[in-house]
Amino acid sequence: MARNQYVKIMLAWMLVFALFAGGFGQKAAAAASTVTVKVLGEKGAVLTEKQTEIGEAETAFDALVKTLDKDAVKYEQFSFGKMITEISGLAGTDTVYWGFYINGISAMTGADSYKPQNGDALTFRYESEPPAGKVNLVIAGKDNKPKEFKDVAFIDQPNAFQLLQTVAGPENVSFVQYDFGKMISSINGLEASGTSYWGFYVDGESQMVGAESHPLKDGETVEFKYETFAPPAEAPGQSEPGKDAAVYPADRVASDLNGTIAYVSKNKQLGEWEAIALKQAGKPIPDAYLKEVAKKVADRKGQFRNITDYERYTLGILAAGGNPENFGGYNLVKGIYTGDFSRQGLNGAAYGLIALDSADFFIPADAKWTPEKLKAHLVANQGGDGGWALDSQAGSDPDTTSMVLTALSPYKDEPAVKPAIDKALEYLKNLFASGKVDSSPATAQAVIALSALGLDANSGIITADGKTLLGYLASFRHGDGGFAWKVGDEPDALSTAQGVQALVAYQLYKDEKGSLYKFALDPSAGANPAIENKDSEKGQGGTVKEEGHRLPDTATNVYSLLALGIALLASGGIMWSVARRKRA
Repeated sequence: MARNQYVKIMLAWMLVFALFAGGFGQKAAAAASTVTVKVLGEKGAVLTEKQTEIGEAETAFDALVKTLDKDAVKYEQFSFGKMITEISGLAGTDTVYWGFYINGISAMTGADSYKPQNGDALTFRYESEPPAGKVNLVIAGKDNKPKEFKDVAFIDQPNAFQLLQTVAGPENVSFVQYDFGKMISSINGLEASGTSYWGFYVDGESQMVGAESHPLKDGETVEFKYETFAPPAEAPGQSEPGKDAAVYPADRVASDLNGTIAYVSKNKQLGEWEAIALKQAGKPIPDAYLKEVAKKVADRKGQFRNITDYERYTLGILAAGGNPENFGGYNLVKGIYTGDFSRQGLNGAAYGLIALDSADFFIPADAKWTPEKLKAHLVANQGGDGGWALDSQAGSDPDTTSMVLTALSPYKDEPAVKPAIDKALEYLKNLFASGKVDSSPATAQAVIALSALGLDANSGIITADGKTLLGYLASFRHGDGGFAWKVGDEPDALSTAQGVQALVAYQLYKDEKGSLYKFALDPSAGANPAIENKDSEKGQGGTVKEEGHRLPDTATNVYSLLALGIALLASGGIMWSVARRKRA
């Protein structure tokens, strides 16, 4: 039971904990945001839908006026702000009004009081009553006085995280952006720290996915609950780690790998991690992958909010034969070595080092983050138990520890690094042997780490449940090739992506072909014509916007701060009727 409790807790940490906490680097010039403005007329007819760029201080009302025309928008001025009365000739009456929705959620404030975030979808809906879709939201802090918001209307298909942000206000919700989604670190100033975290529930049941992955359903109750747990106690009488571990049959490894690759291909599961696995397994990567990455880079103009996006795209582009130093005219590698790791957890630093070491990139000697600096940063942040944690507030965990080991593997013989690696291996050895790890991704990361270090994951170095680490990983694998998060679960994309990488990493180790994350850089690949930046042809560059800005032509770190939400203007609107409050 202790081990099941531990995994449930670890999953909760992965899905709810945060390390980025809203930090977005150094501010350069006044940040701009790109939002989508949609106007729905009678019977839901789409009158307008297009993207608009707005300044840092501009509101949703300003975005509407920019999208249409000043004369197309009429309003009345009240003490609490503007109330829209007419858009494009459709005027409000006693029974029909203009509703305002943020990312599909009925807004808690007027359009002229809301400062949009980059990427927001702002919808103005001509309506006589709210839409049929309604949900309840509960935010339960540690004071046992939950805040309840009943019958919050929504349109389209927003998710639970968007519900939380819109109702609580984006300035009151801090989060971490991982490859697999957002994880919440703070709501209304109550931060997850130590053994406390924000749990996510739907209709009273704890969810095994993040809030961003849960689309809202009519009538349900979404709850974010502040919880605290105590790690399970050490189980007494553990046998000697590695003793009598069952070795996984060597002839099964290749067949398992081929079966999992077939599963990935059949299910059209192709992200950065799958692309890396396919490349290193000698399999072709579909052209669609690089084209999709090209579109993402072009849409964001070579600039990403999270350092981990630069890292994974750098690795994925390399695997697919592209050049991340010149991909559509953008240098994604530069986004790593000029990036801000100060508010990003150690997984960002670990993959930063992995990415910078993955090919023969040009990294200025005076770069903000060189491989040497990242290496020192990782070693300095090792925990007293030998493991590494996502952030300083959390205890060591096997996933982060294995990621850091993989990052440090090229330096394993250095006097300053070897002791740290030895301590971390002992930490993992004891953790797995004590039955405290029963998740597939954590096991896969450990296989990748051992393989990168030149250690046999199919030996007694690290064992679990009477099996070698490789054999233990195989226990999560289904006959169709997919990997489950836990034994007995159905296969899922995240676990399968980690699992196929682990199998490839082990095969590379056995074949003495090097690291999973080592590639040859082809400078001749040049800029992908599918995403060629037109500005580069005009000699433009160095202009920095909040997100979607091109990397500047200097080595200066000029990340800009994300516009963090709204200021509620005037308390007079609080007593306004429900219908009026929901009007734009």
